Amino acid sequence: MQKIYIILFIASIVFTGCSKKDSAASLFNEAQSQIEKKDFSGAIKNLRTLAEGYPDHTLAPEAQYKLGDAFMAYANDFEQAIDEYRLVVEKYRDSISAVNAQFMLGYIYANYLNDTVSAREEYEKFLNNFSDRADSSLIQSVNFELQYLGKELKDIPQLKHISS
Repeated sequence: MQKIYIILFIASIVFTGCSKKDSAASLFNEAQSQIEKKDFSGAIKNLRTLAEGYPDHTLAPEAQYKLGDAFMAYANDFEQAIDEYRLVVEKYRDSISAVNAQFMLGYIYANYLNDTVSAREEYEKFLNNFSDRADSSLIQSVNFELQYLGKELKDIPQLKHISS
């Protein structure tokens, strides 16, 4: 009789572990679907549930990053987006999502909040901490942003045509 309890106990652990991973993947997939349907509040809810409920899951860094995207692009809540991106950098430093989140911190300060001091600090953190893992085009973008930080479009030779 004791063997049956042990087997049932082990089986419950195995199935619980599997369902946790499936639940995280389901939340992520549902959030993706909601974003496509422009149900951003639903997507934010599912991404938050995944990031907080499954912080060690392989999808957690990307879910946390997508929370930043959602608040920036869909809600225009740049301060909340900054908070979400900072969490990615702090909690998932070794992930590619952290690389992208650090870039986005500088980008928001430079292009939405017009805070050139904070933008420079965040971009320099990017170069110092992530340039060894970042895509070369992202590094070029950071260097471009730093070179023209605080300048008007008309004062940037490569972008003059946009301001006309």
